[in-house]
Amino acid sequence: MPSGTHRREQRRDAWIGEVTAFGAALYLILIPWQVQPDHDGFARISGRTVPYLIGATMLVLGALLCGLAARRARHMAPGGKRLFERDPVVRVAVYTGAIALYTVGIEQVGYMTSSAVMLLFAMWFSGARNRLVVLASVLVTPVVLYGVFHLLMQIPMPETPLY
Repeated sequence: MPSGTHRREQRRDAWIGEVTAFGAALYLILIPWQVQPDHDGFARISGRTVPYLIGATMLVLGALLCGLAARRARHMAPGGKRLFERDPVVRVAVYTGAIALYTVGIEQVGYMTSSAVMLLFAMWFSGARNRLVVLASVLVTPVVLYGVFHLLMQIPMPETPLY
């Protein structure tokens, strides 16, 4: 049975998910009236493509957060504790250090490698337990983001030995 703190966190996460999904739906509805469909200099995308991608991503993430908040109590560690739960300053410091290493890692070992390592660390540090979800996220997310930014939007990525 989750404690009062965990119930508040679940309600907070559900509320954030609902607000995010509602904001994303409103954002998606307003795109045709707010963004011109003209090509903005890129060969393959119009001015509306990126806003639609952002809105769809926000909508999906908001819905996932709502759904996962309801299941959160069953996936807590024994005793309902999570890594560094009692000291948020340490959590923020560790994440900040990891992001700094990730930023340096992109130039040294490459986008794909450093993104996969950072995502793996972030999921482990946040308490992810489902190994299949972690593996799928680590393998798919960097590839999808590379496709969106490098191939679709034609943003150059650093050329490094490990890609």
